[in-house]
Amino acid sequence: MDALSGGDGADLLIGGTGNDTILGGADSDTLRGGDGNDSIDGGDGIDTVSYAGTTTGVTVNLALTGAQNTVGAGIDTLINIENILGSTFNDLLTGSADNNSIDGSGGNDQIWGGDGNDTLAGGTGNDSLHGGAGNDSIDGGDGIDTVSYAGTGAGVTINLALATAQNTVGAGIDTLVNIENILGSAFADVLTGSAGNNSIDGGSGDDQIWGGDGNDTLAGGIGNDALHGGAGNDSIDGGIGIDRGKLRRNRRRGDGQPGAHHGAEHCRCWRRHPHQH
Repeated sequence: MDALSGGDGADLLIGGTGNDTILGGADSDTLRGGDGNDSIDGGDGIDTVSYAGTTTGVTVNLALTGAQNTVGAGIDTLINIENILGSTFNDLLTGSADNNSIDGSGGNDQIWGGDGNDTLAGGTGNDSLHGGAGNDSIDGGDGIDTVSYAGTGAGVTINLALATAQNTVGAGIDTLVNIENILGSAFADVLTGSAGNNSIDGGSGDDQIWGGDGNDTLAGGIGNDALHGGAGNDSIDGGIGIDRGKLRRNRRRGDGQPGAHHGAEHCRCWRRHPHQH
């Protein structure tokens, strides 16, 4: 068992295979417990707990101040920790009410920012990123990544074609980079894809969904939705409710004759709830 204390300065403290006690002290430290059941206290400053080097994925929640089962790195107690660096495997990482920076590193990660103005990075892999409340910066990294607004308290307006800060209306001012897919809220959302291939799920509520260019998969979910495939070969499922689907199949040349075909779409729209008549 090791007892490590950083004191002043920005320290990198790495525990061993036993049950370690690590104190960062002043300044901004990076603390890695390793194997074993560790107690990690960042102290003052903006401190990062690191699970780089673990041999399996971890589950970490900064909102918990008691002992928590990380699954892949023992039962750890995390105090005064603002940031997380995940493993190269599939992690489940959750921030606190403070401003957090959470990097999933490798693997197919699920990341929740929680409240606060958070910076989320998926890294490599196909990640699901939930900014939560606050003005968040979300970078999916490599892979096919999804930004999720499930659980927000109001409808959101999201446009994947924008790489700068955008007002989501219902979840703060977010910046979205390297995001391919969207999961909407349970309320009325306005969701727009990019020029790439997008999968956009409106969730519940009366949503307006635009696929944009690319071969898109649009799902209205529950509610009366309006779905616009745009260019490309799109799959559109209205879900439950009275839904409207718009496919852009071809254009006409200046002489009024049909122009180039813009894709073969599949649309399941105007579906009513099974109990409606």
